[in-house]
Amino acid sequence: MEEGFRLSQGRPPAAGHWADRLPPLVLAYVGDAVYELYVRTRLAPAGEPVEVLHRRSVEHVRAVAQAAALRALEPLLTPAEQAVVRRGRNAKGAVPRSTSPADYRLSTGLEALFGYLYLAGETERLVELLHQAYAASSPDGLPGAASAEVPPPTAAPGGPAQEPGGPVGE
Repeated sequence: MEEGFRLSQGRPPAAGHWADRLPPLVLAYVGDAVYELYVRTRLAPAGEPVEVLHRRSVEHVRAVAQAAALRALEPLLTPAEQAVVRRGRNAKGAVPRSTSPADYRLSTGLEALFGYLYLAGETERLVELLHQAYAASSPDGLPGAASAEVPPPTAAPGGPAQEPGGPVGE
């Protein structure tokens, strides 16, 4: 069994990739799962009790933290990525009472971007932005890595993301 966050390596997206045609809330649905898995994978090696891991992961994935992450990432996004974020941000959907509408819209935009990049097979760019979003969404501010956390995984050229140290337990 391999340890760490892995992404299947897709082909580079062609113009008019099918992910372009998905509704923005579907992209956000997928992106929410991708980011949640990334955060949990970053925190799991700390070996803390599940309750602590859950509390720490919520600090990163709640709407206000994702909104802060998107604000930090915005200057780094390409025009195409900005368009995906805008589609997600402007999508019509119910806003939970636990967050402000502005933060919820921004977090939906971020999740839509992560979902798009994942579905389009843009693995290297996705991992880069996930790492930066994780750092920006830290409750302690930048850089956002507690001492018990492991370094982020990286995308190997031509292959899936690899955790430092490679496969474990084969």
